[in-house]
Amino acid sequence: MSLRVVHVVRQFLPSRGGMEDVVFNIARMQQELHGQRPSVITLDRVFRQSEVLPPDEVMDGIPVHRLPYSGSERYPLFPAVLKNLGEADVVHVHGIDFAFVLPHRGFHRAIGQFSETRVSPEGRILSQAEWDAQQHNWLPSATDEAFVHSLMKPVTEPGKYASWIAPPARGINGKPVEFEYVKLVG
Repeated sequence: MSLRVVHVVRQFLPSRGGMEDVVFNIARMQQELHGQRPSVITLDRVFRQSEVLPPDEVMDGIPVHRLPYSGSERYPLFPAVLKNLGEADVVHVHGIDFAFVLPHRGFHRAIGQFSETRVSPEGRILSQAEWDAQQHNWLPSATDEAFVHSLMKPVTEPGKYASWIAPPARGINGKPVEFEYVKLVG
């Protein structure tokens, strides 16, 4: 049985660069020399370009699956990657120096089936005393919340963006970013 290896990388071909070439060459060698079944999960567009790439493609025999993302080039958010790992035997993450991990669905719930249960982000059921002792490690403090609120100053001038929002790469329905989507009358 051949090993299924999934490579996760922010940018991949057709983008050209060190990381893109390295991942492509590793995957090719895994396939050619070791009989493994590599595939690549990457973002759906090349940074600084507006073109959305095809979601699925095969490059030199290597399946490439591209996912939409939000956020910036430095910190792209593409949580769908977790759902797209399939039945990988090995996941090799390249050049991503942090990751967002979704907490257990019972973590910090005020309504629903977990509302009366204290659950850690990993899904472990806790006593009230354990929750009280650990929650400061998982949840923002009042100081954290005040800091976030201090950053969130509204910006209403056309073409300007709040400092806490990344400007969009492109407008809605192919319109320019500067397009006047809402006209105020009166």
